[in-house]
Amino acid sequence: MSLAWNRREFLRRGILTVGAAGLAVSGLGPLARAAAPFPGVGPATRDPNRLVALPGKRPLVQIYDKPPVYETPTAYLIGDELYPLTNRDAYYVRWREALIPEIKPEELRLEVGGDAAVRPRTFTLDELKAFGEVSVAAVGSCKRNASGTLRPMLGGVPWGKGDVSAAKWTGVRVKDVLEAVGVKENAVQVAFKSAGFTIALAAQEYWRIQSVDEMMDPKAILAYRMNDGEIPIWNGAPLRLVNPGEYAPEWVKQVVRIEIRSTPIENRWAGTHAGPDPIRIVSLVTTPQDGERLPSGREVELTGVAYDSGVGIAKVEVSIDGGKSWERASLEPLSPHGRYVWRVWHYRFTPRQRGPLTVFTRATGVEGEVQPFGVQEAHYTSNGRRMNSIVEFAAHLEVV
Repeated sequence: MSLAWNRREFLRRGILTVGAAGLAVSGLGPLARAAAPFPGVGPATRDPNRLVALPGKRPLVQIYDKPPVYETPTAYLIGDELYPLTNRDAYYVRWREALIPEIKPEELRLEVGGDAAVRPRTFTLDELKAFGEVSVAAVGSCKRNASGTLRPMLGGVPWGKGDVSAAKWTGVRVKDVLEAVGVKENAVQVAFKSAGFTIALAAQEYWRIQSVDEMMDPKAILAYRMNDGEIPIWNGAPLRLVNPGEYAPEWVKQVVRIEIRSTPIENRWAGTHAGPDPIRIVSLVTTPQDGERLPSGREVELTGVAYDSGVGIAKVEVSIDGGKSWERASLEPLSPHGRYVWRVWHYRFTPRQRGPLTVFTRATGVEGEVQPFGVQEAHYTSNGRRMNSIVEFAAHLEVV
């Protein structure tokens, strides 16, 4: 992958250009020692009115510069590359790695092993492609999407509503790769390692875990293309794990090692839960964006998205009177990109009363799941994870 950016700027941003020889060293230890100490994190700079463009990206809301954490403005969520998916240059950016290698596709070496692997081996990208190409489109969402809307404020990244995007991913099935090396009967989890170095000097390696059953599901893929083009380095080139219907923090970017394990991995970042973590049902307004002014007495169209873990959206309703009454929005047809993609909806109304206007939206799934109204206690005890309430995803506008 080639980026028109000089070496000094790469190092300032925390991106390292490395070759295959460097990647062959487990954990990139020599590079880690050369790069330390890291320049630190924060403070958070989120300002929805201040947009910053990374190379190859359109202007996004910067939350952190290092590690790179950038939010997609809601108006960019529905793109035109592969409608209604998000354009590649608008897809949100979320890293915990402060130093990110630039790995050329031809230099990728994916190590697959672990004590529960029968025949450990290393794959080039061309060898992976020999398994046969598959594609899946899916919503990718952080578990803490919209957590910055809670009051009092929580710790962690102060996300608005743009820590989510949707894309088409093309690659090979994880299942095919695991079967090629063989999975022993005592396997309990599959661990995925990213190439970069985290923000913690005491725990530089970044791992995430998945259950064996999930990774043997044909929907999980190792992707090397995005929206029929290259994956931007900001979104995990050259190889990224994608698990449709599940929250995206476990969709490891820049995968360079997979371990099939009989015991849980001990790593600060991996977590302890290996198993399904389906996306909860959510709806939100994409346009007009928060803070925009609407003309009094003139009809306005709201456009938005609704999504879940792939079960399906039955309807979206809108309230402009604080939840006292609800009217049904118009849903666009199911996307040709599959069930893991959001549904686009529209709603027209004429605002009359000047002043602040809060718009609530409520999604209902085909199996009866309804987006809850109020903030849940669990949203605070979990530090804002898996939030999906109507209040947290409300649109805040101004009628003039």
